[in-house]
Amino acid sequence: MDIGILRDINDWWVTGRVRDTFLEPVPRKITPEILQAMDERQIILLEGPRRVGKTSIIFHLIQGLIEKGINPRHIIYISLDDPLIRKEKFFESLLSIIETYLTGMRIQSAKEKLYLFLDEVTHLKEWELYLKRYYDQKYPIKFVVSSSAASFLVKKGRESLVGRLFRFNIPPFSFSEFLQFRQIKEEIIRLQEDIITLWKVFFERPDREPLLRGLVQISKRMALHNREVDIHLYQFLLNGGFPEFLQLKGERSIRQYFTENILERVIYHDIPEAFRVADRGLLENLLLYSIFHSGSIININEIAASYNATRQTVSDYLHYLQTSMLVRLLEKYARTEASRLRAFRKLYTIDTGLYIHLQRLTPAQVEEKGILGQLAEIAVFSQLNLYKGISGKLFYFREREAEVDFILETTKGLIPIEVKYRETTKDIKGIRYFMGKFKAKTPLIITKDTFRVEERALYVPLRLFLS
Repeated sequence: MDIGILRDINDWWVTGRVRDTFLEPVPRKITPEILQAMDERQIILLEGPRRVGKTSIIFHLIQGLIEKGINPRHIIYISLDDPLIRKEKFFESLLSIIETYLTGMRIQSAKEKLYLFLDEVTHLKEWELYLKRYYDQKYPIKFVVSSSAASFLVKKGRESLVGRLFRFNIPPFSFSEFLQFRQIKEEIIRLQEDIITLWKVFFERPDREPLLRGLVQISKRMALHNREVDIHLYQFLLNGGFPEFLQLKGERSIRQYFTENILERVIYHDIPEAFRVADRGLLENLLLYSIFHSGSIININEIAASYNATRQTVSDYLHYLQTSMLVRLLEKYARTEASRLRAFRKLYTIDTGLYIHLQRLTPAQVEEKGILGQLAEIAVFSQLNLYKGISGKLFYFREREAEVDFILETTKGLIPIEVKYRETTKDIKGIRYFMGKFKAKTPLIITKDTFRVEERALYVPLRLFLS
């Protein structure tokens, strides 16, 4: 490994700070939580889809360490998809460089901790075995690694990092991060912070009354800004939260971004590196099908027949696509695990921008096709995935004529959630049926504008839910 290559990217060894061009103007909300975990011994894994900003988070973490007083020469960043980085005897070569040029002594003898950031680590063969070795031998190294998920998840037969790893899922921008990116008024940003706090507390302890009181107060404070927030919300639904995409200006760049930078990389590089894929054309078709049918309950037998493929192949490929973290499958809520596993799954993409721009839909077509409600459902799904990590597991429900978009199973009970992003919100028979059959907590109806309590259900405008 060439020390010159490392110096080029790790220029904070000389300047004492990360260069401004590496620090995105919108620090991710999860960054302070990860920075706090830097004090723990465990390896940190940042995982998420391609192009969601994992590398940007790494550079913010590095700057945060420098500001805490960590010696900049003890912080090393390497991107493993850099073609100039040689993979042969990678760790032996790297440790030799660190000892020769940075610490001046054997690493085991170093009195200060080293921080080693390995971006897209799964490009390195048997990386997890090396990290396990250095971790178990208590080298004074804090490892932070990133992965676009697929390659990491396939390593089932190797030494496990269980108990040695803190995993952080990095999604696209949330709505509040989107608003910060668009440099909206500071008062609206503060309101968004209050919304985040309210919902986090509610999903940990589902008590409707304090949530309602808090939302009423925020609604009054937000009243003067509702029109402005709704304009930005509309843009968020149309464009999603991939940070790099939101910075594009040219029409061709916008049109090609998701195809060239995400779809083709996932289909022709990431997944085939991790799994044996005999038919990449089928894999691509299934990814597009999954995105375009977001919010649909699927029948794998029917999909297999339509693509002239076996059921097992389609099932396997859908599993592979989930490891890309671009699409997810929800189980049906049922009382027993066996009933859940027998039922059909429900498909969702993780971002409205994927749904819109891979279909190349214009705003006029969105309005004409009446799919804003579907976009709102995808946005609510993505938001709930931010909360379920602290609160429970997410399902859908359908039985007879009754259907509920989402069921959040928390330690405190069930929370049924329906998305009704339209002018009228009266049809909630699915919620009524579910409440009658199961002992459930406060049902939530996510609406376009309606804000009220009725039949034990809390109706909340989308602008007061997304955070």
